Amino acid sequence: MKVPRRSPAPRSGARARSRPGAAGAPRPAPRPAPRPPRRSNLTGRAAVLALVVCALIVLLAYPLRQFLTYNAELSGLHSTVRSQEDAVARLTAEQQRWKDPAYVRAQARERLHFAMPGETSYVVVAPTPAAGARPVPSAPPAPSGPWYRQLWASVEAADAVPRSAPTAPAATAAPVPAMTGAPVPADGRGTQ
Repeated sequence: MKVPRRSPAPRSGARARSRPGAAGAPRPAPRPAPRPPRRSNLTGRAAVLALVVCALIVLLAYPLRQFLTYNAELSGLHSTVRSQEDAVARLTAEQQRWKDPAYVRAQARERLHFAMPGETSYVVVAPTPAAGARPVPSAPPAPSGPWYRQLWASVEAADAVPRSAPTAPAATAAPVPAMTGAPVPADGRGTQ
């Protein structure tokens, strides 16, 4: 095995003087050693790990969404079943009530105005308003829609002329006969 040699130390004297800049001139600042290029914090293993995680996310996204959708649908169906079971219980109780003869009699009196033999039935009818009476309008209807539509509707309503039967042209005024008691023909001319 070879042992490396040491280089001899520089001598002072003639050699030191023969170098450029050795005669009292300031020496240039030593250059810093070049830094090695910076390595990225992302290593190959980290990149592969990130790729695997992304692939798992992509692969599991659709089944997870389906699972959540089915869970929501299932909970909705459970609530529907509960409400229908409550309705069945309510209708079963009502059916049991209708089997009781006393309940049937009470409903016949209330709904159909039946009376038992020997009873007198009276029916009170609410008074009806008079034929010519108009109901008093409550507050005017609340405006609906934006203000500019209401404005345009009022302009159109004001512009609309009521369509009535066409009127005959005004006839020329005929002279009014004196009050003689003579009949006047329908055309208004009188006898001449």
